[in-house]
Amino acid sequence: MRYKYITFAKRKMLFDLNNDPRERKNLVKTLPVTAGYYRQLMQMLLQRQPEVSSEKELNMGTQDPEILKNLKDLGYIQ
Repeated sequence: MRYKYITFAKRKMLFDLNNDPRERKNLVKTLPVTAGYYRQLMQMLLQRQPEVSSEKELNMGTQDPEILKNLKDLGYIQ
């Protein structure tokens, strides 16, 4: 996994983990197409799992295996 996309409270962040493993340089403005791709991917995942929200605790045992794989690939879960 090369990129990590994070969004919260209207803030968007994209990090290149290969070149910036400590996640210090936000690349959202530098790589808008890549950031847009990950934003759309996250929106698709959330549409498929509407119960997933930053305000709710997620029970990982009840989630779709494909969703779990995608979240792992994006670096959101281990």
